[in-house]
Amino acid sequence: MENATVRRDLMTLKHPRGFIQDTSAEFARVLQRAMNAAERRDYHRRYADITKASKFVLCPRGLSVSSIRLFETMKMGRVPVILSDGWVEPPGPAWDQFALRVSEADFARLPQLLEEREGEAVAMGELARREWLEWFAEETAFHTAVEWCLRIKAERRVPEQLRRWPVYLQYLRPFHFRRAVAKTYRAVRTTARPSGR
Repeated sequence: MENATVRRDLMTLKHPRGFIQDTSAEFARVLQRAMNAAERRDYHRRYADITKASKFVLCPRGLSVSSIRLFETMKMGRVPVILSDGWVEPPGPAWDQFALRVSEADFARLPQLLEEREGEAVAMGELARREWLEWFAEETAFHTAVEWCLRIKAERRVPEQLRRWPVYLQYLRPFHFRRAVAKTYRAVRTTARPSGR
């Protein structure tokens, strides 16, 4: 499923204790720097309050197969529910012990699946927080990234000069293309302004 499809389907779910909100319009305003400081604080505060009041947090695919929400959820000690068929777990953390992985096609079963695991939510959330501290906290993230890079280098079978080119294909995706063009436009516009005016 594409990003928009997953998120649109999630909006159809209903549960008396569940909360799902489409924040894509607000998030677009954050990306476009269209929110003032007070609006941005309120946006982030509401997100933190809702996560704090939750046991499980849905982490559907975002702009790519992963989502920053996964790591924010771990940091806040809640259970991430990963809905991304293309997501590949980074090595290290005990993902299967603190996170739930649900196929995008099985999104309708989420209320039942989460009810079945509700008794484990507190312990799983505590483990998610410990794993975040060990692997992704500010004090450990650099070491984690270096170790992963060394592992990739040791296991590389195709020369790096060839492997890096497919990454540039991401610029053909509409979101990334628009952002790259906008960044270039802003840079050109800034340098083209006459000085002293």
